[in-house]
Amino acid sequence: MKSDSSFGPAYYVAGTSGPGKYTFKAAIYNATSPVPFSIDFEGIQQGHKATLTVLNANDPLGSNKLLADGTVTQVVNKKVETLTAGKGGVLSFVLQNYDIAVLTT
Repeated sequence: MKSDSSFGPAYYVAGTSGPGKYTFKAAIYNATSPVPFSIDFEGIQQGHKATLTVLNANDPLGSNKLLADGTVTQVVNKKVETLTAGKGGVLSFVLQNYDIAVLTT
């Protein structure tokens, strides 16, 4: 993987479980602006589909709460979307401060 910035605000790891099967995980901490990603994996061609799952919360200090009636207030928002690889097999997306993301091909 290549990056054009120093360590942070994006912290990430990538792995593979076989040809064309990749997982990329990222967490964004202390970003002052949105963080763009353009990722190309070996063997992924234009038009290839991938799934991006992003978790975040409106309040970075928020937590789930168990109410007296036993229900849980969920503060974590989950967004799942399908990405399509562009020219050169590049998958592009943008993450916000405190987002946690998993990209799978």
